[in-house]
Amino acid sequence: MCAKLLMVCYGLQGWAIGVCFIQQKRLYCGATETINNNDWPAYSRRYGYGVMIVSAGFILATIGLLGAANMESNAACGLMIYFFFLPFTFAFLVGEIGWEEPLKFFKMFTKINGK
Repeated sequence: MCAKLLMVCYGLQGWAIGVCFIQQKRLYCGATETINNNDWPAYSRRYGYGVMIVSAGFILATIGLLGAANMESNAACGLMIYFFFLPFTFAFLVGEIGWEEPLKFFKMFTKINGK
């Protein structure tokens, strides 16, 4: 189950990379709006940093999952690494795709009663 969830995350990341860097479209609008040449340098830098952060998080989640599978005595430690990095990295990616603000997903849960 954990491996399948990780495969979905890598697939979503691959789609985002293809849309951003190959087709040069924005993620926010469902990849329907093309980025013009004047805005491309800023977006390529922003998406480049985002790809690095998301890739690092998913790779660390993969290492945690592999550590849980290989070491019987430290399986809990590997699963803790997996369950720490995967949700936060996935939320970061979903925030960029859904709202064009990576931390929007986290900000939604920190507001209490609209304050």
